[in-house]
This record gives sequence, C-alpha cells and structure tokens, in this order.
Amino acid sequence: MTDSLQDSRVTSLLITDGRPLPAARRLVVLVASPDTPYDLAREVWNLAAPHRLDVLFVALTRRRSERGVLQRLLVSLAAVTRDDHVPVETHLQERGSWLQTVQAVWRPGDLIVCQDGQTVYQWG
Repeated sequence: MTDSLQDSRVTSLLITDGRPLPAARRLVVLVASPDTPYDLAREVWNLAAPHRLDVLFVALTRRRSERGVLQRLLVSLAAVTRDDHVPVETHLQERGSWLQTVQAVWRPGDLIVCQDGQTVYQWG
C-alpha cells in the first residue's frame, strides 16, 4: 500500500474464506449501519486472532438520532472481539464522507474490512 490512502490504486480486495490475509498490522472495520449483526465481531476476531492484529471498528453518522445507537453498537462489537491478543478500539465519525472518515484513522499497514455487499460510493 502507498503512503497515502488517496494515492492507493486498489479499489477493492475480496478475500474469500480459507484465503490468507495480506500483510497487515491493523484491521479497520467499516460499520455502515446500526443494523450491523453482532456476528461481524466473531468474523473479525477470526481474521485478527491468528495474526494478533489490532482492530478498529469505525462508524459514520450524519444524523444525531443514530449517534447513541451506533456508539452502543461499536462498544458491543469491540467487547465481543477483544481478547488478550486482539486489542480493539472504536471511532465514531459524526460528519463527512466514508473517504474522509477512513483518511482520519488510516495508518500504513492497515487493512480496510467491510461486509459483503457494503458499498462506499465515494470510492466508486
């Protein structure tokens, strides 16, 4: 990956079950909806635990009414995912786009994770 997220030419990366993850230091998991199932936490743990990767759950809200629901969801996902070898943090962005949100938290070595069928329109 390049030094800047904006310079990245990778628009998508599909990793199917049983395939190894690319080298990464942290998984940045995009939580796009207050209806995100808690099963996501177990799937993320399955990706992170064997490699002892850090995890960051990220959500974006543009409506004040969603803030509390998303904050509780992030805390719950983090609690289910965290263990002695998988540190987990959360980030709730209250304005902007997904691209701005990811740029605010992205560091070299991060692998962006989203759910099957999730689309981030700003990236095409």
